[in-house]
Parts: sequence; structure tokens; C-alpha cells
Amino acid sequence: MIFGPSASGKSTMAAALGKKLNIPVHHLDQLCFFPKTFWDPRPVEEIRKLHGEIIGCDEWIIDGNHSELMPSRVMRATAIIWLNPSTMACIFNFYKRFFRKHRRKRPYAGLLEGAQEKFTLTRLKYIFQHKRKKSFFSKLVENFPKHRIFYLDSFKKIKIFFEKIQKEL
Repeated sequence: MIFGPSASGKSTMAAALGKKLNIPVHHLDQLCFFPKTFWDPRPVEEIRKLHGEIIGCDEWIIDGNHSELMPSRVMRATAIIWLNPSTMACIFNFYKRFFRKHRRKRPYAGLLEGAQEKFTLTRLKYIFQHKRKKSFFSKLVENFPKHRIFYLDSFKKIKIFFEKIQKEL
């Protein structure tokens, strides 16, 4: 299970881990929103059903937040990767990702199929609001085995962790 603010590298980390471990990867944005839309949400009951089917499997990697789904996901997770770089670093990464996407014409890991990502005030607000949820996330994982939580609070730590798993797994 991987969570953190928008543009923190959740989907990239999930895709790499899934490939390395040969475990199915599920990006919550692709589960919670209709493809080929500007992030139009699926009905809540449909999301819960799809999410329940995924976490009912023996192996999965899920990236994303969607706080209302997190308690059941934490209960079934075998490890948690909590990406929490600074707000400004995430905004810079979002900006880079947005403009790089337009140059390379290929989607990044986790992008909603057919979606047009836009650099909007709403997206920036979402990134800023994530830090206010830190106490919610801390409480959510407080009973999870500490040796199975990987808390990475900078892009430097994320990069080191990413390189380490590439070598060791």
C-alpha cells in the first residue's frame, strides 16, 4: 500500500514494485474515476465494491489515498509506504510532470486513461491540503507493525529507497 500527496511518486513507485515483484498494481485514481473524463467520479458503492475485490486478493499493490477506503486497505496490507515530501516539492514535481507530459506524449504511471491533466488551482489546493491530513494518516497506521511502515519525507529519501528496492528485491 502506497499513499501520499499528489505528485509525490506513488504511482511510479507502485509500477516499479509491481514489475519487480510480479504483483498486480492498482492505481486508485483509475478505480475511483471514469476513464476518458476530467476526473468524473464513479458512484461510491461501485468504488467500494471494486476496492473490496482488489484487497480480497492475496497479492496487490495499491497506490493512492481516498481516505474513506484506507482503513480496510490498512487492515489487509502487508507493508505501507508513506510518501510525504514537502508541499513545495510536490508542487514542483506536479509542474514538471504536467509540462513533461505535453512534450513526450505518453502517460505517466497511474494517469487516468484518456484524462487530460490540467494545471489548476483545484489541483494545487489538493496538494496543499494533504499535509493537514497527517494526523489522520498517523492514527490510521499507529497499530500497524512499525517495521513494515516506510515513511519517506523527502524526494531524496524516496530516491534512495527506490534504488535500494531495485537492487535488493
